[in-house]
Amino acid sequence: MAVQDRLSMLFATRRPCLMVGPPGVGKTALIRDFIQGLQGEFHHLPAYRLDPYTIGGLPAHREGRTVIGIPEWADRLNGAAAAGRAALLFIDELTTAAPSQQTAALTLLSDRLVGDQHLHPEVRVWAAANPPEQASGGFALEPPMISRLVVVPWESVFSLADWLRSFPDWCTRKGYDADAVRLVCDFLGQHREAISNPPGEAGMEPYPCPRSWESVVAILSQRPAPSNTWLQALIAGCVGPRVAADFLRFRKGRHLLSPQQLLEGAPLPMEADVRTAVLEQLVDWARRSGRQALEGLDCLQRLADQEGAFAQVVQATIRLLGVDIPGIDTVDLLGRIEHPRLRRAVEEVVCA
Repeated sequence: MAVQDRLSMLFATRRPCLMVGPPGVGKTALIRDFIQGLQGEFHHLPAYRLDPYTIGGLPAHREGRTVIGIPEWADRLNGAAAAGRAALLFIDELTTAAPSQQTAALTLLSDRLVGDQHLHPEVRVWAAANPPEQASGGFALEPPMISRLVVVPWESVFSLADWLRSFPDWCTRKGYDADAVRLVCDFLGQHREAISNPPGEAGMEPYPCPRSWESVVAILSQRPAPSNTWLQALIAGCVGPRVAADFLRFRKGRHLLSPQQLLEGAPLPMEADVRTAVLEQLVDWARRSGRQALEGLDCLQRLADQEGAFAQVVQATIRLLGVDIPGIDTVDLLGRIEHPRLRRAVEEVVCA
């Protein structure tokens, strides 16, 4: 089922929904695009801005009387719904709301009351939240709040595989460099674990997520391009030092020697960092099927005899043995190593 179909089904329920997922995976952007695609009206309301004392509206004087005024966005949403257009109030970052602010959010989500008026029956009210341990100053939601919501894991609406498929089109609309987009997508296609990996607790170190990978594309699209040292610092500032190092090795190696060239008999490069990147690409290629794993293993056995490359080939072989490969297991693969020195070195690690 397409992402738009999933959101359409949720919209048709007329129930308040809570999308729960890690930060930076595109919850707000995707839902905004969904409503705009329906030519509807969308209002984004961060939960931390909810004021429990004013959510009921502010007194205003009108024609000699005191009335409770409602915000412009409520008028706009009600007008759209009355005209038969889609209308959605989106309360974002709900787990950043303190308990008193959660009460204000509950007024919108359950009672649908703004000032002295109710939202139009066709206005939908949705919310989004990060898990409390991943939210900035996060608070768990109270049971009365949860019981009034349809809680939907974001991965079931828009998986990381969905994101990776849609990312090139998103970047094209933003005007980013096509080669930069292709580079990032090629890397993430081979390193799915690097698409999103939020920390378990608050900290200052950057981490990979869809939002930060868009930042990487933006940096790579700059003209003139940053120097290598500055580029490394910037990308590390987007996705963290470890993932940045893997990505930059991939970037350097992909232009120098392909897995197919290695399989056809090409030697490894002399530079140690480039050699590591090339071997990583070979392993990433080999892990895709049992047939490719066997071809990659044969290639590694040949490369083990190249002067100065043995230690890195051992590491690459161990990495290949450590991943899940369709149609073959580690024991079968280990048993096919015929190179005596390589087999001894690998067994010392694998069987330890």
